[in-house]
Amino acid sequence: MKNFLLPLFLIFSSLSHGIDVKIQGNNLFVNDEPFYMKGICYHPVKKGQTKRNFTNLKEDLELMKEAGINTIRVYEPIDDIKVLDQLHDSGIKVVIGFGYNQRGQFDIVSGTFINYIRKYKDHEAILMWELGNEYNYNAQWFDGDINNWYKAMEFVAQIIQSEDSSRLVSSAHGDLPSNDALRIASSIQVWGMNVYRWDEPASIFEEWKAVSDKPMYFAELGADSYMTKSTSKYQKGENQQAQADANKIILNEVLVNSDSNIGSFVFQFTDGLWKAGNPSKQDTGGSAPNSDGTPYDGTANEEYWGIVDINRRKKITFDVVKEAYDAGIKNIVIVVSERKELLKQYFSFDKHFIENLYKYCSKETIEEIEEFKSNLKFYFTNQDKPLGLGHAILCAEDFVSNNPFVVILPDDLLISSGESELLGMIKNYNLVNANYFTVKQLKQSEIPHYGIISTDDDIDAFHK
Repeated sequence: MKNFLLPLFLIFSSLSHGIDVKIQGNNLFVNDEPFYMKGICYHPVKKGQTKRNFTNLKEDLELMKEAGINTIRVYEPIDDIKVLDQLHDSGIKVVIGFGYNQRGQFDIVSGTFINYIRKYKDHEAILMWELGNEYNYNAQWFDGDINNWYKAMEFVAQIIQSEDSSRLVSSAHGDLPSNDALRIASSIQVWGMNVYRWDEPASIFEEWKAVSDKPMYFAELGADSYMTKSTSKYQKGENQQAQADANKIILNEVLVNSDSNIGSFVFQFTDGLWKAGNPSKQDTGGSAPNSDGTPYDGTANEEYWGIVDINRRKKITFDVVKEAYDAGIKNIVIVVSERKELLKQYFSFDKHFIENLYKYCSKETIEEIEEFKSNLKFYFTNQDKPLGLGHAILCAEDFVSNNPFVVILPDDLLISSGESELLGMIKNYNLVNANYFTVKQLKQSEIPHYGIISTDDDIDAFHK
């Protein structure tokens, strides 16, 4: 095990703003606002090359924003202020990964990681410092004893926290950390986990809860778009549908359980042609530890994991990621009286309506309505007597069960120039697992006609 050589000289940064990242109640907060990482692993390498290259950053950021991505995870530090500035200007945070031995380039064994932190710790694009990437699968790098890595993690985590107390220190572990990892590296504040358990990532939540009360995130998850063998459902060869189907199930499990994690990173943004063979063409195979949990063939084809291909063409899974990260409403229960049958007819898609739709409407309108139909399901339940809002909500109890729900009243139309009020409420509920109300101020004379709430602690646009 090599000793750490930590430079004692200071590198002063010209940046001045900084960021405050912390955990409250097992939730992530950035500058006192709840933040859930909707992430992607990002290591762009151009066709025919083997080194990371940010030439396509502008186009990539546009695609990321379209997909609802708010955080990227990189496997080595970004020593380019212009790249960090572009990330910040696009509203995208970055988790900076430090490798153990990167030939002295801001790595752990040389101690030069601290130079990077001192240089960029005030940059607002940087969300978190992350140590290693599933090193627990490679004990041979640490004289055959993985506990040497955990000791290094502990030492480095303490140094980083003394240098930058405004951010968290994490590690990307291969699946569930062992008791030795948790005991030895106790200064790791947040644990990232690379989880490949077919399409069942949620199976890790109870296991994690049994060994730690610290927050966790999925540092890697997902599926590739190549089937090494045929199954009853998917054909051998490139198969974007298999990847899309797996990612849809995986992300749904993660996001439904957002109260048990602080985010996820789909692996990865673009196909990596440098991984398995000739970097000028796309090869199958490649080396990946613990890959038998890769859906749906138990084999990781390392050059086929992108949600876009090497030319930035969207794969089917791109829209799956976009849909999951946008997380809209899928089921609507309308509570009506028995006398309002016209309302039910209004939301139905009967045969006559469909025939006229194809007869008189443009192709664009038809596609828009078909998308609307495929994304929403309408249900109706009757409220026999006008016994108030609480009773109306109870009428929908059998439909909702224990799932989160939104109550929308028809009295007001909420219009926003940016993100909708409703989507903002859903996102914040997913972040802090607390009930939310949208309210407005009233004139004194209007108060008797509305429900009134009182609040404590004015926090920007939020009240407790």
